Amino acid sequence: MKDSRIKEYIILIFIELFVGAYFSTLIIIFQEHTTLKSVMDGIMVTGVVMVLFGWIVFLSTVGLYELIEYCVLYVIAKIRGVRLTTTLLEAMYLKDKNDAIAHRTIFISGFAYVIVGSILYYKYYTGI
Repeated sequence: MKDSRIKEYIILIFIELFVGAYFSTLIIIFQEHTTLKSVMDGIMVTGVVMVLFGWIVFLSTVGLYELIEYCVLYVIAKIRGVRLTTTLLEAMYLKDKNDAIAHRTIFISGFAYVIVGSILYYKYYTGI
């Protein structure tokens, strides 16, 4: 069981690192000149975006957006003149909670890009 979970983590991390490399390459290509600074920018922007996306996925997994979803459904039901069949607590309890590992692997991949970008920035600006 644990071996399959570790394999799943490793596969997802490699896929996300590949996708991150693809987006970093696109950022580097669309800059005016390809320099070390453009490579650092591509790596850092990709890392920050991946970390923020992982944060959004984590908040979704925790159930932060369920309140917003229920409020929108409540307003639509009031406009239509229909009564909702469940309360907010029932809707949150009945909602299927899945153990999403995506946010963990996106965090790991994003932080890897941020660390590499930070090291490159440090070396670039200190002249080491």
